[in-house]
Amino acid sequence: MTLRAYAKQHKIPTAVVVDGRKIEKALAVLGEDVRKHIVDDAANELTSSDLRPFQTQLLTSKAEASIQSLNSFVHSNYAIPTADALRSTWEACVPVFVATYGEP
Repeated sequence: MTLRAYAKQHKIPTAVVVDGRKIEKALAVLGEDVRKHIVDDAANELTSSDLRPFQTQLLTSKAEASIQSLNSFVHSNYAIPTADALRSTWEACVPVFVATYGEP
């Protein structure tokens, strides 16, 4: 939800056109587009280093609480991320939350 909200705010395309059909970007792809935009945006002070945990914990498919892993959990009762992985990944998302919704 946050990735799509940020993309909408900053006019980042959330879909691509393939053979004349509009196809939604995979969340990991959209997440990388958002990450790049946040790093390149002069309106904030976030750096590539600030977003590195977001990239490695949420966008890397092999990470325990990556977007792909969380999607697997939704579709399988056996793909359960640990509480520590969820907490760590949540903390890694904080810069994206701040860039999207502002400071708490």
